[in-house]
Amino acid sequence: MIKGTTFATDQSGLRPIYAGVLFDLKDNELNMVALDGIRAAICHYLNGSSGTISAVIPGRTLNEVAKISEIEDTEVKITFTSNQILFTIGKTKVISTLLDGEFGKYETFIPNEYTLKVIVNKQSLIDNLERASIIGREGSFSSVLLDMQEDKMYITSSSQIGDIKGELDVLLQGLPLQVKANSKYILDALNAIEDEEVMLKFTSSLSVFVITERNNENSTYLISPVRM
Repeated sequence: MIKGTTFATDQSGLRPIYAGVLFDLKDNELNMVALDGIRAAICHYLNGSSGTISAVIPGRTLNEVAKISEIEDTEVKITFTSNQILFTIGKTKVISTLLDGEFGKYETFIPNEYTLKVIVNKQSLIDNLERASIIGREGSFSSVLLDMQEDKMYITSSSQIGDIKGELDVLLQGLPLQVKANSKYILDALNAIEDEEVMLKFTSSLSVFVITERNNENSTYLISPVRM
């Protein structure tokens, strides 16, 4: 869940609360949420722990915990105080101050209805996006156009260097649509998903779209499109 969220934390330093990941535990369900104003990552987990906890943990702390837990290969125990969190990983302890501030109501960000759902092989989509990113990169930003119609997804990118267009077979449910987005944000989400197939869900060309695994929604990724 850590690696599925921390990449979406805000790195600008302008909103310190969003440099962390929300740990939201209630009704035996845990949601870990990161967002930076353009995208969001939400990982859902059924948890046997009782009680209610809502705290924002620094993303850097979670990344360190993830590295240590890979080395220790043991269960991570988490203890909260009013303003701190303690991770116990085998014989290693990591303590951090929680971030103070009001975190956005992430539940309201997820669309209730979609006009288009697209099922596609994850690796094929990654390969096409990476090729398109080479052409469309402008600094750290690389935009691609997703054109979905008749069980095909066309991925196009243009710049002064040239143009590139890829084609994928997809399972399309709904109305044809074109959406422009930052390819890096899509790739970050895809690389956090383990399933071989993913589902992309759209409402319109200007609305937030959603990426999940095909067969479950334990991990949900939201991305704001680029205006065409």
